[in-house]
Amino acid sequence: MLTMEQIYHIRFEHNEKGKSLRRIAQETGFNFRTVRKHVEREDFNIKKKAIHTRRGKLDPYKETIDKWLTEDLKSRPQKGILRNVFKYQSQKISGCFYQPGLSIFQFFSD
Repeated sequence: MLTMEQIYHIRFEHNEKGKSLRRIAQETGFNFRTVRKHVEREDFNIKKKAIHTRRGKLDPYKETIDKWLTEDLKSRPQKGILRNVFKYQSQKISGCFYQPGLSIFQFFSD
């Protein structure tokens, strides 16, 4: 990667002194493509990479799980509800592509 001083020198040699790209490459020792890239470039700001957000494995089932938890909470308010709901309801999800674990249910309920 070139420093800004080197880039300014390359651009100065080309734009002000009128030297060819090949001549600048020979004099500076940089690759011709590198010289061409920095002469043609207008914007020297570093571009940020796009952030890709992916869907969670439970996204298709979130509404159903919410419904199960609220129904179970109404029917039996006790300690360890999430574990009981997981044991009972994971059988309904088991025919699907993904088999969730208890830890994902716990993370979902937080």
